[in-house]
Amino acid sequence: MRYLLAVVLIAVLIISIYFYTEFTRKPADLNKSDAVEFVTASGLSALYSNYEDSANKKYSGKIIEVSGSVKDIENQQDTLLSIFLGDTLQAARVSCLMDKNSIAAAKRVVRGDLIKVKGICTGYLMDVELNRCVLLKK
Repeated sequence: MRYLLAVVLIAVLIISIYFYTEFTRKPADLNKSDAVEFVTASGLSALYSNYEDSANKKYSGKIIEVSGSVKDIENQQDTLLSIFLGDTLQAARVSCLMDKNSIAAAKRVVRGDLIKVKGICTGYLMDVELNRCVLLKK
């Protein structure tokens, strides 16, 4: 009986430690993560516009690096900043929701700048969506 109680207590302790570490885990820093693909904003939005299923298989959930011209900037209450990349002749854009640690650097970006961002591709809704983006080059 003592052995069973000891085994149960050890199992509860191990499970508790596992859940605590998972609950307090921070997301990976994209500045230190490698991109799996390097693409242009116009190429990425054209691929998603024409071949959404194959583009999702290739990019969805992956860290990608995108370069392009800033088409628009949306700053929502200084807590959410989105930079839209793309060609002025294309309707589709790449929406880059900036990571909270990169907002200060991203505020220095203006329309027409050529920049590179790295972010996690989450799919296509009117625009190609990248989340947790970090600014690489202005």
